[in-house]
Amino acid sequence: MHQKNPFLSRKWLLLFALGAAGCYHLAMLLQPVAGWLVMGYLALLWQLRRAATARAAFYFGWLAGLAIMVPQTWFVYGIFKYLGILLWLLMSVWLGLLAAMWQAGARRWGDRVMTVLAPVLMVGVEFFRSEVWPLRFTWDTAGFALPAIEWRSAFWALGIYGTGALLLGLVVVATSKPRIAVLAFLPLGVLWMGKLFPASTSSASESVAVAGLQWEDGSSELYLKWLDEALLRHPETQLFVFSEYSFPGPPPPEITNWARTHARFVITCGADVVPGATFDKYYNTAFVIGSDGSLVHRQVKAVPIQFMDDGLPAPRQVVWSSPWGKLGVCICYDMNYTRVTDELVRQGARALVIPAMDREDWGAAEHALSARLGATRAAEYGLPVFRLASSGISQIIQSDGTVAAAGPFPGQGETVAGALKLGSPGHLPLDRWLAWPCVVAAGIALLWLMVGDLRRRIFG
Repeated sequence: MHQKNPFLSRKWLLLFALGAAGCYHLAMLLQPVAGWLVMGYLALLWQLRRAATARAAFYFGWLAGLAIMVPQTWFVYGIFKYLGILLWLLMSVWLGLLAAMWQAGARRWGDRVMTVLAPVLMVGVEFFRSEVWPLRFTWDTAGFALPAIEWRSAFWALGIYGTGALLLGLVVVATSKPRIAVLAFLPLGVLWMGKLFPASTSSASESVAVAGLQWEDGSSELYLKWLDEALLRHPETQLFVFSEYSFPGPPPPEITNWARTHARFVITCGADVVPGATFDKYYNTAFVIGSDGSLVHRQVKAVPIQFMDDGLPAPRQVVWSSPWGKLGVCICYDMNYTRVTDELVRQGARALVIPAMDREDWGAAEHALSARLGATRAAEYGLPVFRLASSGISQIIQSDGTVAAAGPFPGQGETVAGALKLGSPGHLPLDRWLAWPCVVAAGIALLWLMVGDLRRRIFG
């Protein structure tokens, strides 16, 4: 029979829940020591398994989730009003569910089993919350708080979900009996995680010069003026990019004529109405204009934003076979979903180009959170990324997560220009292969624990 952990009082559970949230917020603010703070967040969250019941662990985990989500995503209320409160409650449920599963698993199987199972459950729950269920939300996971440049090799090897799970594994092991030996090596693991794994071996053999304009609700005349000015200031530019919804529909003739006249490639975005349908049935589409003025590629947004008029989901994803090699084009929040960007990498993309719409009235906090994941994606795949947002923060990011150029917020009228250094096609980190097995394992564990609890209630 497994030895039971001593129960914690509600006072201690409250302190651990709020302390976990505090560590997470500090990790987002103090990036040089984010590894330590994320481990503190996970260590305090792990203590919730010592609640007297799974229900208590759920409630305090839910509280920790709310204490993280509400301050980090306060802009949600400004966008969705009272619906934002419901979204906070739903987004925080998953941390409560994870804490409840840890508690029930520790009571049922003991801490030795949970040493292995706890990280598996975390990957399963985080991936399901972020990528699978209808209200997908990818921010504010454990790995999200880690800076890409310092943790680039860990992201490259393990991915954003896998890196968070590894830190949890260190925390769980450190609280077991051989904690003294583990703690002796813990500083090495936290401070040098970025150097413990081999970095991407991709060599930047060539590059493509890109430029983009940060602007909301512009006109064809304004965009034409910018194209002329940007070409004059950056004559080496080969690919010009506009933000999401830069035009009401497909690129107008004056833009395609400019591309043909100057022999440059241009990416615009707009609504592509479904043939035979009214305007309310459309695809949010990125259009690639070739140097001869023709449409050479188009990509529909794969995951339209919930609760917004954002078009229909993409029927398929196809990389653009550009003159510089295969480039993956995805739109705005699609960058957040690994299930979207992974497909472009599988098809051999050598870089990601991401037109985005981040409106100025959504606030600086939303823009900062939107921008931070671009470097993580670059580090995970070993690919350069160009994300062009309507009001900042636009970024040119190299394959190691280094931000080579950035546009400020709100930055209306700012030009972001530079070179995307292309190497070999990207690769998928380990957690992409393990995420679905972890989801299945978490589902089985949850069902097992629920059935076991039901049997005890019925048969005693």
